[in-house]
Amino acid sequence: MSNASINEIGTRGLVVFKDDTYYFVTEKTWRDKGPLSDAAANLPLAELNKVKAVVAELGDVVYVDLDQLHNLDDASVETPATTNAWSKSGPSIVLREKGNYFQVALDTDDTIEKGFEGDARVLVNRGAVVAAVPQNTIPTGSYCVLLNLSSLLG
Repeated sequence: MSNASINEIGTRGLVVFKDDTYYFVTEKTWRDKGPLSDAAANLPLAELNKVKAVVAELGDVVYVDLDQLHNLDDASVETPATTNAWSKSGPSIVLREKGNYFQVALDTDDTIEKGFEGDARVLVNRGAVVAAVPQNTIPTGSYCVLLNLSSLLG
């Protein structure tokens, strides 16, 4: 488990619902790795951008275009100038933001305690696959980007 706290999730941090569990990845965690220096050649990223896809399942990779999520707050963490090479190991999420791609490994064990999922749980219960969740008075499960992998991957 990382030392990340749900209180540090950031405006573009991820809450991922999978197998009846809510995981989180802080914006700082994924942004600190830097944008990909080379997008994976076997992923149809240009085609997804052309049709303005918001979310797509591409085998063991899930693509999410943050630029297509309306009312998503500006980044809360600055992106470093360094880049990161594509990693082929394990399932991951590819985030697109302002022409950059970021790879987020799905190996996190940072979970949101049951009962503290907030707006994320409401959206999952209503069938949302991906959503920008605005800031709320509920301290967790909000102010994030929700990705419902259980619904997307069936």
